[in-house]
Amino acid sequence: MRNNQSGFTLLEVLVVSLIGLGILLGFTQLYLSGQGTYLQSTTQLQMQRDATLIGDQLGIDAQKATSAVPAAGASGSLELRDAGGATIARYFQSGSANTFYRDTLSSGAGSELALSPIDSLSFTVTGKDVQMGLILKDRFNQKLRVYYNAVMRN
Repeated sequence: MRNNQSGFTLLEVLVVSLIGLGILLGFTQLYLSGQGTYLQSTTQLQMQRDATLIGDQLGIDAQKATSAVPAAGASGSLELRDAGGATIARYFQSGSANTFYRDTLSSGAGSELALSPIDSLSFTVTGKDVQMGLILKDRFNQKLRVYYNAVMRN
């Protein structure tokens, strides 16, 4: 009697299943790698946006100022003043949260300028030139070093 049954043997099904599983794992790894790259580039872009926002705001405030002095009570801080000695803006780093603030209020409340954590902040004033050194750090411990120069009015 002839056996006319058609189909695959158990061994053939197992081999094809293993090959399919290997291909599926490869695609999964490719997807996860792409997702990680996307997250890192998005975080890097956010740090660049934060740095640009801070630099632009410093330039605007410096053009209104006639003098710059270290702000009282905060290291790595700067206070820009007008010709009458009134404070235009105060820039400082919050020590506990590593957050960059710009304060225009006499109460000292301040508004947060950067969403990225600040690793270090420094200011140098030479004549009418104000230089800010800023290092932002993301959750992947990548750092972005930024230096801005602004000129105060005469």
